[in-house]
Amino acid sequence: MEREGHAVALLTGAVMGGVLALLYAPKRGTELRKLLMSKAELAREEAQELADYAKHLVEDKTHDLPSILQRHTRKESGMDVKAMKMGLCAGLVIGGVVGMLYAPRPGKDTRQLIKNRAEETLEDALAAAEHARDQAAEQVKKAKAAISTAKREAETAASQG
Repeated sequence: MEREGHAVALLTGAVMGGVLALLYAPKRGTELRKLLMSKAELAREEAQELADYAKHLVEDKTHDLPSILQRHTRKESGMDVKAMKMGLCAGLVIGGVVGMLYAPRPGKDTRQLIKNRAEETLEDALAAAEHARDQAAEQVKKAKAAISTAKREAETAASQG
């Protein structure tokens, strides 16, 4: 059950991050991907240097590792809420990055497009409501005319009979 909660938090964060990224992307996703590809090689080199340094630290501090693991297991009992928050944050970051990398247009353009479509939808809804009101008024007129005709026919039949 805990895993499902973490997965839901991660997925929720990813969706929220993706939507926000699409709405606020500074450029098209293709432009951002090109920029990131040029920076990726530098990041790989720095990551390798960090990995080498971390390996060196672990080799030097091997005797401290069991005490670190024991402290970590004691803290796990209160980590459920923290893990959910971390899942949500990780999802936000992941969704945001993916949204930015695959944004079809800059966020400013996306927001303008949404605004324009919302205005068009409002205009269409108002036009449909006006048409429905006119149709209803026409039906009311027809119903009143039918009632008036039926009333006259009933009075005529009553006076003849």
